Amino acid sequence: MTDGFTYEEREPPAAIRPWVRRIWTYTRSEADAEPQPICADGCPELIFDLGPPHEEVRAGGAVQIQPAAMLVGQLTRPLWVRAPGPTRVFAVRFEPDGAFAWLGRSLETLTDTHVDLLEISPEWTTQLLGELATANDPLERLAEAVAGDLVDAALPDPAIREAVTALYADQAVSLDRTGQRKFLKRVGIPARTLRAVLRFRKVFDAIEADEGGSWVSAALAAGYFDQPQMARDFRRFLGCTATEWARQKAGLARALVSQSYKPQTEVSA
Repeated sequence: MTDGFTYEEREPPAAIRPWVRRIWTYTRSEADAEPQPICADGCPELIFDLGPPHEEVRAGGAVQIQPAAMLVGQLTRPLWVRAPGPTRVFAVRFEPDGAFAWLGRSLETLTDTHVDLLEISPEWTTQLLGELATANDPLERLAEAVAGDLVDAALPDPAIREAVTALYADQAVSLDRTGQRKFLKRVGIPARTLRAVLRFRKVFDAIEADEGGSWVSAALAAGYFDQPQMARDFRRFLGCTATEWARQKAGLARALVSQSYKPQTEVSA
């Protein structure tokens, strides 16, 4: 199957729903010819990669091999990655403020970067990677493992969760200095940055809802004043123009942008 891929999302079990937004998996039979820009979505993620390690392409062309298991923090710029072979990824997408309870320390330190899970929890990570490789339902096993880690975790801070909920509704959030510091610690980015990320993601929902619509109409539907304002965010969050993005072939980057926020979604090329 040329350029074939499958992307599936599930609602998390009730036990982890306060912290987790989605559980998802992506498989693809082909390698990437070129690096793909992974776009910010406002949510830290646990990533378990059972295929050949992805390559992260940095400024200047430097290449870093990504870990087989990692916690990826908030993104404020595109993360360029390339799959050198077939891809098989299983992942947990936390709520914007959900990974703080799992990690146990400030998310600000992980903004635009990641931590190798084998370094912070080697036994748990090694065992889980093996179980995911052989499980009949890897997503179910992944949810169970995360639930075990969160069984005694404190619930998300009510004030921060209220602020996050307001931002998803595209409402302005006013936090005092203490609230701003707490938001940055638990989410990893300021509230104004999260609001910008969420507005940008709405562009793709608007395009999908109106396939015959223009980028201008999508920009207005997402809450932008005009197309040039949206174009600046394309450069900021994807590193390309809307036209360049539309020309890209199917892949992980495109699947994540097109399908995030949609419960129980399964998409195949």
